[in-house]
This record gives sequence, C-alpha cells and structure tokens, in this order.
Amino acid sequence: MFPKVAVIILNYNGKDDTLECLESVDKIDYPHLEVVVADNGSADGSLEAIRHKFPQTKNIAHNVNLGYAEGNNRAILDAVSRGAEYILLLNNDVVVDAGIVGYLMHAIEKLPQAAFLSPKIYYFAEPNRIWFAGGYWSSRCANIISSGYQQIDDCVSWEETKETEFVFGCAMFFKADIIKHINLMSSEYFLVWEESDWCMRARKLGYKCYIVPAAKAWHKIEASFRKASDGLLRYYFWNRNRLLWMERNISWSERLYVLSVIVIPQIFKNFVGLFDFQAWSLRRLRCKVYMCAVHDYVFRRFGDAPGELYKMLKNFIAQKPETLIIITPTYPRANRIACLDRCANVFKKVDELLWIVIEDGAALNEEVTQLLKQSGINHIYLHFGPTRCWGNEQRNHALEYIRDNNIKGIVYLADDDNYYDPRLFTEIRKTKKVSIFPVGNLGPNGIERPVISGGKIIGWDAHWLDRKFPVDMAGFAFNADILQGLEGQPWNYCPADKRRGGESEFLERLVATSDELEVLCDSCTRCYAWHNLPLDVNPLWAVIHARLWKFLKRMISKM
Repeated sequence: MFPKVAVIILNYNGKDDTLECLESVDKIDYPHLEVVVADNGSADGSLEAIRHKFPQTKNIAHNVNLGYAEGNNRAILDAVSRGAEYILLLNNDVVVDAGIVGYLMHAIEKLPQAAFLSPKIYYFAEPNRIWFAGGYWSSRCANIISSGYQQIDDCVSWEETKETEFVFGCAMFFKADIIKHINLMSSEYFLVWEESDWCMRARKLGYKCYIVPAAKAWHKIEASFRKASDGLLRYYFWNRNRLLWMERNISWSERLYVLSVIVIPQIFKNFVGLFDFQAWSLRRLRCKVYMCAVHDYVFRRFGDAPGELYKMLKNFIAQKPETLIIITPTYPRANRIACLDRCANVFKKVDELLWIVIEDGAALNEEVTQLLKQSGINHIYLHFGPTRCWGNEQRNHALEYIRDNNIKGIVYLADDDNYYDPRLFTEIRKTKKVSIFPVGNLGPNGIERPVISGGKIIGWDAHWLDRKFPVDMAGFAFNADILQGLEGQPWNYCPADKRRGGESEFLERLVATSDELEVLCDSCTRCYAWHNLPLDVNPLWAVIHARLWKFLKRMISKM
C-alpha cells in the first residue's frame, strides 16, 4: 500500500503558470497522489480554468490573499484532515519531473531524522543551469547561499543526497506528522523567509534537511512578482523579513556583526537616497520601499505589506514610462567584460529598460551571464552564431525576437564598446515612430548628425553621403510596433560588405523621407552617444583632432 501524498500548489493570479505546473504534476508516476490548488483570492479566472482543464484537482478557495505561509498552512491542515501522510509543496511557477515523488519518498524512508527534503532545482529558462542544490546561511552577505547556484549541471558534482541547512519553499517535501512537533509556518512573514524560519525551527529540535538530486524541478524565478515593477514588492518583504528571521534564528554576536557591517550601512545609504532628488525615479522609490521595510520591522508591523506601499507601487506603475529595449551584440575578446560593465553602469540608471544582449557564438558565455545577473538590469541573453559579421546577424536575431514575441517599447541599437550618457535615454523615450540624434567620434567634424534648419533636416554632417540616411546605428531609435509590419529579416545588410552595417537600408524600410524622422537632443545640437575609441583616446580630444584635421586639409588645399 502506497502512502497518500498531497501535492499542494499555491496560486495567486497566476493562471498560466499554475496550469503549466499542473500539467507536469499530472505526469507524476506515483499511484496514490492527491493534487490540491490553494487559491489566494485570484481575480484572473484561475479556478475556473483549473476546474475545466483538471477536474480531478481539489480546489481550496481563500477569499483574500493570505500570503505564502498562511495560504499553505490552511491547505496542509485540510490535506492532513483527508488522510495525507506526506506533503509536497510547490510554487505555481514550478514544473517537476515525473519521478519527483518516487525519488523523494525513497529518500525520506531512509532518513528518519529528515524534516524537509528538496529536489535539485534548475532555472526554467535554462534547464541545465542549477538554481538550488542545497543552502546555508552566510553572515558575510546576510543571506542564504545556494550551493551550485547558476552552475551548469555536469551530472557529477551535485548528485549525492546530502544534508543541507535549508530547503526553499518553491519545492519542499515532508511527512505530515512533522507539524505536530514544529507547528506550521509563521504567518507573520507573509512572503519570503518563512520556509527558512521553518527549517531553522526543525533543526533546533534535532531534525535535518536534505537535498535529493535525483528528484528534479524547474523554477520560473519570482513569477509571483512580475506585475510589481522591478520586484519592489518582493524587495519590501525580503528586507523586512530578513530582519525578523535574524532576530529569531542567529546569535546576538552574529546579529551585531550583520547589523553593523551590512544592515546599518544599507539603512544609511537608502535614507540618504530619499533626498537625492536628482536620482532617477526608480532608485528613489527603491529607497522608500527599503525604509518602509525597516520601519515596519522596528514597529512590529508584519503580515501583508501596508496599503500605503501598494498604493505607492500602483501610482508608480500607472506613471511608468515607455520601455526602452536596448539591443547589444557582443563577442569574445579581451576587453569585452569591461565594455559590458561600463554599459551596465549606465543602463542601471534608466527606468523601465530591457537589455537584450546577443552572443556571437553557439552558446551563452558564463562571464556575461554572471555580469548580467549581478547588474540587476532586466535582461534577455540570447546567442546566435558564430558569424563574426560585425553583429549584423545578432541584431537581426534580436529584432526578430522582439517582433515574434510582440515586445512593446522603443528600440535602440547600442554596441557594447560605445559610450552613453544617461540623458540620451530620456531623449529616446520621446520617440513616437523613428527618431534621430547625434553620435560623437564620427563624421568629418567629429560629431555625425543631420543639418537642421527651421526644424527640418536639410542635409547631413556625416561620412557616406552617398547613402540616403548616412547615420550610425547609435544615432537613431524606433518604436517596436514598426517591426510587426516588416516581413522577412528586419535588418537587411550587404553580406559582401560586412563593414557596412545596413543602417540606411533599415531606415529606408521604416520611413520614406527624412521629413518623417523625429529630431531629438535640442535639434541635434547635443551629443549623448559616442562611438567606440581606443582605450587611450579621450572622446573630447577625438573631436578636436577631427576638426583640426579638417582645418589642415582646407589650408593645404589653398596652398
């Protein structure tokens, strides 16, 4: 006789993710399984869709959003009351391997001291890249560190069932009767850190946690926070609950170290940031959210976030500017990481930016992957090639990706070795259809731009005057909606002349005449983008050098 296992999936306005999760759960090859969906007051038609597609699923409808802890607690008690002997908690943004329950059951029967077990968890977007293979608390960074984090699974290094300090709540397995000894999760956390607190409570009573690598799951990281701009809601819960977790689970001496070295400097930095009125709006909002988290911890305000925070986030999202879609081809070379890091330091200052980086190669690069994730910038990392075709094929691949996925926003082509002033992106956001602006270190006078008279383009201060639109790709932007009207490859260039990037040919597909181009940057009198230069050349000197050379040529011609 097989013990009854209840698979509990918590849902909150995540219909599509939950349905995909249920599809994977439906394939689990365990004979005595009950699937439970606990819904936290969703308003997206989740329950109706689940009942239609998976009528055998047990649904528990909560009238309000109870949070992760309380929503799961009630579902656990309900499952136990109906005879469940084992529980598998899953986030709704997880898909699982068909053998997950079998492997976890086999392991827990051999581990009498086990409280919680976890499968090996991968990134859903990168099925071979590990997200979690065990975890431990680190005072040096005041966080729980995941073993194997972001590593490609080599099927050797993380294959042994072993003890771990923590398991993560997106996929955790346990005997139902464990709650008699350690109780349920603390609802004060609401979201984030509650499962880590649960693990610590079990360990204090002599139980252990284990990672079972034979069992596998794939996680769409933080799908629950997609609609809160840049994860600010999670940012609040994470910072408030970390303080509560440390209060309950680490020693006074360790807490003093973390407070003095990490938390207090963060509080000071964010407090100062509240008065930095020159800062971009998202940065100041993050500072407000952080200080709200600290305030609520100090004044013992736990559970759901305060209504004032939800209102603040709602107002910010309502005023959210158009998304800027930055396309950056990249290829392996000595200074590649330095160039991308310089770009990242500028792009992270820009609100609502999506950075699409395209590797000229057959696979993603590990260093670039780490840099992008550490930057905190919303990004998509693709690869195409290798082609070594000056990034033309990569740009085309990115444009097709935008078109095929109907991504909305203003598109800008930003090579990784150029220089960008953040003010450029304020200008680009004004684009309605196709805009144009100056680019430094190009053209006969050091700055390539259209010649403006009476608000209209009457000529070009540029090289390549034989082209209809003699502009560099760093000198224009366009609305992504235009791509929907382009058939075939969006970026047409001449393969026989790989140095010729195809800018004019592309613009000719977008506009008929220069009168349709929107002139930015104070009628193209200000330059905020600079073409790449050798590392030892100053951009200002490059302009002086270009103008000096033009003057000398004029003088020589008169001799």
